[in-house]
Order: sequence, then C-alpha cells, then structure tokens
Amino acid sequence: MKRFKAPVIFALLIVLFALLPMGATAQEDQGTRLQPGETAPKEENAPRGENQGPTTPTPPPGRAQPAPPGNASQCVGCHRTTSPGIVRDWEASKHGKAGVDCARCHGPSHAELKPVSAGTCGQCHSRQVKEFGDSKHAIGWDPKMTGNSRYKALAEPIQKLGCEKCHNIGYKFADNSVGRCDACHTRHTFSVEEAREPVACASCHLGPDHAQIEYFETSKHGTIYAAEGNTGRAPTCVTCHQPGGNHNVSLNLTFGQVSNGAVLKGESAPPIPMREITREEFEKNRKGMVDICSRCHSSSFATNYLATADEVKKKADSLIKEATDVIQSLYDDGLLPNKEKAVLGGQQLYSGTSQVESLFFKMYKYDHIHTFKGAYHMNPDYVHWLGWSEMQRSLTAIKSEAQTVRDLAALRGKGLRSSSVLLWVAVGLGGLGAILALLALARRG
Repeated sequence: MKRFKAPVIFALLIVLFALLPMGATAQEDQGTRLQPGETAPKEENAPRGENQGPTTPTPPPGRAQPAPPGNASQCVGCHRTTSPGIVRDWEASKHGKAGVDCARCHGPSHAELKPVSAGTCGQCHSRQVKEFGDSKHAIGWDPKMTGNSRYKALAEPIQKLGCEKCHNIGYKFADNSVGRCDACHTRHTFSVEEAREPVACASCHLGPDHAQIEYFETSKHGTIYAAEGNTGRAPTCVTCHQPGGNHNVSLNLTFGQVSNGAVLKGESAPPIPMREITREEFEKNRKGMVDICSRCHSSSFATNYLATADEVKKKADSLIKEATDVIQSLYDDGLLPNKEKAVLGGQQLYSGTSQVESLFFKMYKYDHIHTFKGAYHMNPDYVHWLGWSEMQRSLTAIKSEAQTVRDLAALRGKGLRSSSVLLWVAVGLGGLGAILALLALARRG
C-alpha cells in the first residue's frame, strides 16, 4: 500500500496547480482584473469583459450596471435578453457588419440616450437627408399634421395610433432636422433592399384616400411583379418615384401630386385646395417621367398615355366644381348651418356635418382621388368603377339632397326661421329624416 502513496499525492498536487490558473483566467474573463487593494466582486454573473463578444450572457435584472459606451458588444450583453430582436437585426445589418455601433447613433451616455434624428443619419447620409427635405414627405408632420383640423378633432389614442404613425415620417426633431428615416428603412436593419419593395410603401399608401398600393398591385405592372418578382421587367414604386435612389419622392410629378392634385397656374380649378404649378415646372417634370417610362415603353406611348391621364384629372375636377357649386348655393341662401366655419375639401371634417356635406367628403376625399391617381398608376378599374362612376353617384346624391333641403325650406316659406331646428335635423339625417321633417312641417303649416 505504501508504494501507492507517492503517486497519488503527486497526482493531487498536479490537479491543484492546474486549477489555480483556470480560476485566475475565469476571473479575468469576467472583466474584474484586480488592482492593488481591490477585492473580487461578489456577483457571480457580473458583466463580462469586451473580449467575450456579443454572446455574453446577461446578468440578472437589477444587478448589472450599464456597460461603458463606445463598444457595441458591451450594449448587446443586456439587449440580447431585454430586446433580442434589435440585436439580431443590427448584427445582420450593414451597420453591424461595418462596425457602426450603438453609441455612434444613440450617443455615448446610456443615461441620456439621444433620439436618432435625420440629423444623426445625415452625418453619414447627407445627400439622402437633403433630398428627403425637398420632398412632400418632409411636410408630412408640419404643417400637414400640426395644422390639420381632422387631426385636432380626434381623440388622442386615435391621433397616436392612426394619423401619427404615418405622418411622423416628416417629424421635426429638436436639432431642427426633419424626417424619420426608419419610416421606410425599419429598425435596426435599415435595409435599402426592404425599402425598395412596394410593401414598404403600403403601410401608409393604402386605403380609401390614398390607395397607391392597391392601384399598383392590381395594375399590369403590379401583376407582372407579383408573378415574376423583382426581375426588373416591372417597375415598382421607387422606379418611378425615386429614380437613381433619389429620396425626393415628389420628383417628376405634375397634376398627380398632393392629395387632390395640382392645376396649371392661371387655369380654372375647383374651390378646394390644390397645388398650382407653372407650365415650366409641368414640362420639366413630365419630361422626367417620360424618360423613366421610356426605359420600357416607347416615348410616344408614354407621352400619349400621360396626356390622357391629364384629361381624366381635368374631367374629375369638373365634377368636383359642379358639386361645390351646388353646396355653395345652399350656403349662400342660408340653408346650411355654420356657413362661416364650413370648409369644402382640404381640412373638411367628416363628422358633425350635414348630409350633403358628408356626401361631398366622400366625393372629394375618395372618389376624386381614385379617378385621376388610378389613371396615373395605369389601373382601369380605379379610373372607372371605383373612381368616375362613384363620383357621378356622389354628385347625383348631392343634387338630390340639396333639392330636399330646398323643398323643406319652401314648405315653410316665411316661417322658415321658426322651424330652423327641425330643418337642420332633417338636413343632417337626410332620406327618412327629410320625409319625417316634411310631414311635421306640413302638419304645423
């Protein structure tokens, strides 16, 4: 038995000495290189040093302090657990692969993280930020949002989760820069490829008042794109509206810009807000769009098609003018309430108005836009059945409702003022309300 004692003791000593350097290395890996007079931290899961890379485990909540700024791996140690999607997106992004770390955009102080503004992005992407500033997107927040009567009339939750989610693309930051780049280049991948896809535009450019994604998807361009993918055979939104990657989405637009479009300066237009453009601006922008179309089509085809779409716009404008004339005559004759506060088009409210004004809201806000913007997006069904025919139906309903209002007034004759409350009830209800009011007025007469 004695002959085994020495080898066993020797083996135990080897194991003991082997364990000592491992403990020291583990301590150093925890980022706790001790200085004279310091003792090792008691937390078993203290933040690991930067040499551990992005796979560092996260300490329990409440124990770890914010990592020192300036190194992305020190940020992801916590964020891999608290917000893992952000870390995954950043690691897969060009920013992550190029070493553009968290502090570069969010600032050096974890306690005072700065908002990432267009000015932040402009430090590297100055051309894109400048181009964006020249676009209609840049006025999406101010004045399009801050000065909007409909927005102000809404309950705060609807404002926040409805209007603001799209219009904040033009948000103005404290550093006076304008634009939310992540409206199109979503966080934290900020992918150019994603922003080029039509679906990137669809979250805002859809629905009854700006159905651009529907126009595209059900046009020949959109069906080819859906069938073949991004082969280059079919254009997408950015092909026409961001040629060469230009971030001014208003480039080359003529009568199709803003909500209800534009008219040539000096020509007659309906009395609703529209932008005026000069003949020089029109010719310059039209040439730019024809040049884009001519990458696939002949220039004569593109020129003739767009000219026909211009005529559709003018025809649609003429119906709007006819409808506003009918309603304005009711205002002039004192047959509609709130003449001083009434607005047709533009900032017109969709609630708390008379029936005839409500009919006009649909006509100008939905039907008119579908008609001419459907034409510019090469969508025949939106031009006709979802546009022009709906305009005609709305105009017919407006004329009919206006006649009902006048008939109610005629029944009362000089006694109109004493029965004004009943009259406004009838105007507001329309249809059945008008019939009941007529019977009531006739009985009182």
